[in-house]
Amino acid sequence: IYYGYRKDPYASQHLFNAGITSNDLEPYISYSGKFHQIRPNMDATIHLEYSGINVIRFNGLGNNTKTSKSASHYKIEQKELTLSPSLEYQFGKNRAKNNDSKNDPLRPTFIVNFGTEIKYSETPLKKNKNKFINRYSQPIYGSESFGQAGIKVGLKFDTRDKKGYTGKGTLIKLSGSVYPVIWDIKSTFSRMDGSISKYMSPE
Repeated sequence: IYYGYRKDPYASQHLFNAGITSNDLEPYISYSGKFHQIRPNMDATIHLEYSGINVIRFNGLGNNTKTSKSASHYKIEQKELTLSPSLEYQFGKNRAKNNDSKNDPLRPTFIVNFGTEIKYSETPLKKNKNKFINRYSQPIYGSESFGQAGIKVGLKFDTRDKKGYTGKGTLIKLSGSVYPVIWDIKSTFSRMDGSISKYMSPE
């Protein structure tokens, strides 16, 4: 964490993670950075990640596929690189209770974020030659080398009194992303996620 002049609670925060598998010596490396108040009520974030240890499952095309062999037959090894920069806009303030401080800090009530996400993956069929995915005569869409780029947006509404051990308040999270026909994507697709939590405690 870097503490800058007139930057509350900090100017920037940087998180690094790294690991390696013991069998194939494949690495996992990630970096997450948050740059606080680059403009009034605006933060910037960036996430960079490389994983050589991804394991996904492919049971076939469609929703009515049947698995007749052991689970390991459907597992696929994959490597993936992700880059995701974004901007966060903050609106409104609410008083957040902090047990470690006599002065309760103000927290944003609304956070809207907008950014991009770029992914590049390698799912080599030769390395997965004894797996279910190789039963098809043509490579499955998304296998081998595959790149995609999309736009993501999110909304957060937070009136919790504390982030940890919350006593009362509301937390709403909504997010969505769209991946247009760019790079290796043949057809536009999108996804949406959301959650609503209400916290109450007896008086």
